[in-house]
Amino acid sequence: MMYETKELVKQLELYADAITGFATVQLVAFILLMTHGDCFTQNVLDGLWWAAGIGGIVNAMYFTLIWLCHRGENKTLGYKEILTADPIMHMVRAARYTIIGVDCVVTILLPFAIEHGVAQKQFHIYCKC
Repeated sequence: MMYETKELVKQLELYADAITGFATVQLVAFILLMTHGDCFTQNVLDGLWWAAGIGGIVNAMYFTLIWLCHRGENKTLGYKEILTADPIMHMVRAARYTIIGVDCVVTILLPFAIEHGVAQKQFHIYCKC
């Protein structure tokens, strides 16, 4: 029974890491597409509030999925055992939440920053739309 519990906890940790990694890769791809300065950028800037809202909702979903993984670990091991087991686990959990939080802020603010750059003539969009 103990082996199955440890395997479940490992799976939940792996899921939380995978979600965090996917969210970060998605952010990097979004940054690359937005800073490319083509029709994609123009389309996002035309629907600026949609892009910011959807980005915030998606990152909130990632945050929720990670929270559910951590909650599952707490229920499986017992929160008291997690507190005494490994202090590094708390740092890893905090790092996951921090990464998702930074991803969320950048996803929401990047389109506004690019729009500001376009208005200030510091960023140019080349779209033949």
